[in-house]
Amino acid sequence: MSARSNVVSKADRSRRRVLAGLGGLALGSTTAGCLGRDFTGSDSNRTIVDHFGREVTVPETVETVASYSPTILWTFTILGVQNKVIGITSGDTSEAFPKMRDVPVIGGGPNMNIEKIADLEPDLLFNREGGENAVDELDSLQEQFAEFDISVIGIDDRGLDPSWMQLLEEVLDEEGGFNDFLEWREEQLSRVEDGVSSLSSDERVSVLYERDYDPWEVQHDEPIEVAGGHNVMKEFASEEQLAEFRQISVDPERIIELDPDVAIKENAPGGARPLGWTGDDEAAIAATHKEMILDRSESDLISAWQNDEVYLVDYALMSGDKNWLGVLYLAKLFYPELFDDLDPVAVNEQYHEEWLGTEFRGTYLYPSIE
Repeated sequence: MSARSNVVSKADRSRRRVLAGLGGLALGSTTAGCLGRDFTGSDSNRTIVDHFGREVTVPETVETVASYSPTILWTFTILGVQNKVIGITSGDTSEAFPKMRDVPVIGGGPNMNIEKIADLEPDLLFNREGGENAVDELDSLQEQFAEFDISVIGIDDRGLDPSWMQLLEEVLDEEGGFNDFLEWREEQLSRVEDGVSSLSSDERVSVLYERDYDPWEVQHDEPIEVAGGHNVMKEFASEEQLAEFRQISVDPERIIELDPDVAIKENAPGGARPLGWTGDDEAAIAATHKEMILDRSESDLISAWQNDEVYLVDYALMSGDKNWLGVLYLAKLFYPELFDDLDPVAVNEQYHEEWLGTEFRGTYLYPSIE
């Protein structure tokens, strides 16, 4: 892919955009081995490899970033680089991060505002991707930002693997910035992993996990398995579908056959979705729980509904920034006696107050397991 050359300063970007729009200047380009900026002949850049194996050229010192991932604001907070963030998505819970509450919004979901990002002139854009077309989508996005000298870095933070955090450390020149947090996080996860390690397959709770879309649309997410549960999706999904966290619509008759012990519905942020950091309207939460998962015509035939083990969970605990906390919540939910001394709410409170430096509030699982 080609990258723009003759980049001398950020001040030139607006001028170049105007001239390019008028057709008054033919901007030269140089074919480079890396994506993003081209500082050919300069020592002011470096090459990093993003989460998808793409080589991306970034400035030696990154001064400003935009994030099109609704799940990584907390990482900027722990690294202490909130002042570098100049663009976030509409899905970001910026109200939980005081230093980023006034950061401009650059779109949300499929509606990325390319012009807004270009006007903000960040050094680079973090974009959350996943699935089989991730590299093609990232390369296509880089093509759109090439003329603005903005490097696009792909991250995939959907699982519990912390390697994407190490990528952020490298890009932002904050090596080791997550060490203390990851050590503390591992201490919490080890409590669960040690507790469920002795469970046989017959002793493990079977779980129906639905994404925040249509009824009976299922997906695989790591917190269920790490917490000692068995996602019934594994009985009919391919290895590829599981590895890529794909959503699959399934006939409810198949779920009736599998008869899960617990049913969980993910609740994404925004709109009439009341869970998360701002989730303090109990009536709205109860109504959403009833509408999204509790009331099902087939429910009388499934153990989870028969035994009142039907829950609404904040997406952050499953596929978002608190997925490691989701392991604690689910372990307590699945095996309350085994984890009698585990208090996931207290750990969540400690995470917010000690690591994020913000108020702890909201509802993350309904009905509560306290």
